[in-house]
Amino acid sequence: MEIIFNLSHENLEPLIGACVEITDKIIIVTPYYKNGTLHELLHDKKTKLKNEQKKKILLGVLDGLNYLNENGIYTGNVETRDNCHKN
Repeated sequence: MEIIFNLSHENLEPLIGACVEITDKIIIVTPYYKNGTLHELLHDKKTKLKNEQKKKILLGVLDGLNYLNENGIYTGNVETRDNCHKN
């Protein structure tokens, strides 16, 4: 867990805390982002993202995942509901 707390990347949410004792899963605590999840952004009928915007988002997510992998952290299944967007 110490490795994860020390990671910093522009496309990763900062880790505030974690719990590994309550369940067999790791529960992580990140800041609250009022803009919601990436899933909500992509599926919001009012928000019409252009393909270039979607591409930028995708490349940002991939860049963050690549950074984690380079540091020996493998995320497994990543879902849009698990990703927040700041702006």
